[in-house]
Amino acid sequence: MKKKSKKKQIARVIAAILIIVLAGVASYHGSKAIFTHKFRKDKEEAERKEQEELINTIQKNYVTVVRVGKLTALRIFNTEKSELTFVLMRPDSDLFTYDEEGNGENIKKVVNNIQNAYSVAANSYEDFDQTAFADFINHNDSFECDLPHAVSYKDTNKMTVHLDAGEHILNGGQAWGIISGAGEYDSQEEYMENTKAVLEGFVSMVFDDPTKESITSIADIIFDNCKSDVTADKIKNYIPLYAKLTTADVTITEFEGKETSNGFEVDIDKAKELISDITDTTKDKASTEKTTSKKSTTEKKKATTEKTTEEKETISSEGKSIYIRNAAYINGLATKWKSKLTEDGYIINSVDNFDKTYDQTIITVSEKGMGQDLKKKYFKNAKIQVGNVEDGADICIYLGKDADTL
Repeated sequence: MKKKSKKKQIARVIAAILIIVLAGVASYHGSKAIFTHKFRKDKEEAERKEQEELINTIQKNYVTVVRVGKLTALRIFNTEKSELTFVLMRPDSDLFTYDEEGNGENIKKVVNNIQNAYSVAANSYEDFDQTAFADFINHNDSFECDLPHAVSYKDTNKMTVHLDAGEHILNGGQAWGIISGAGEYDSQEEYMENTKAVLEGFVSMVFDDPTKESITSIADIIFDNCKSDVTADKIKNYIPLYAKLTTADVTITEFEGKETSNGFEVDIDKAKELISDITDTTKDKASTEKTTSKKSTTEKKKATTEKTTEEKETISSEGKSIYIRNAAYINGLATKWKSKLTEDGYIINSVDNFDKTYDQTIITVSEKGMGQDLKKKYFKNAKIQVGNVEDGADICIYLGKDADTL
């Protein structure tokens, strides 16, 4: 009897231990579930608060004064409507003054003058000199641009560079020469039209298929090169919003005014009205200028399609009479290319210097379809134009500085 009693006691103890263990396990899993749920809720609440704080830091309109040489513009990002607008201001307007060397006033004073004149509050400024702007463009990528007018300007080596009207692939130095106000134009209207064309080309490159990474990279490059009162970190909350833009969301316009004996006089009332329309967060997106921008983008795509079709209609340059002209003023460049092309089976009948300096190689051909194979294989950034070729040759290659690759 005693043995049975003892066995029962041991069984009770084991049962009690099992109950305690099972209760502990259940308690652990229950506590874990409660803790996990609470952690998840806390995390969601923290993320919600962070998102609210992010939204609160974003302005409905973020206005930046951008200056590139003599060109000054407002870059207005209407975050409510996801619209980005560049408002260009003519360098000869009564708002700007320059010293004998062509340098403008201190950028902070320029910002203050713009704010007072047009009743607009600027959030920041970006001021580019020649080196900074060229580096900014070159760190991104060269881009296509269809110039309405020819322009000549001095490069960093004080050499005259001439760009004809038509399609170009621009690098930083060329973009600076066109829009900085340093170029030679027949009128300010031609200058403004070329400037718009350059911006359209750059915008098409940036917002063709933007990502957070690509916009972040551009922002970093901007603030590494320009003078500004903010840093890339200060505008990081806007990066995801910029990444959602397309070329159709970008408008390039300018202030209206009239010519006077003292320069261009901006119509202040119309300027204020334009800024009011751009910054309005309640009106529909549709506007005349947006339609114009979309039309411009459509025409650009059409031109690209036509260009692609033209490139398919290629006439071989082998067996054609080819002249080479050194328009880069780089010693021996034309001779190097003569050796290279002759070695590859082309007929080079003449080599000489040219009396103008080009950054971009130009291939003049006597017949449409010629020169495409030369561009594709050797001069990828070259511009091809159909016209009279000197001395009756079939093709003349005007070597620009971009041909210094041998």
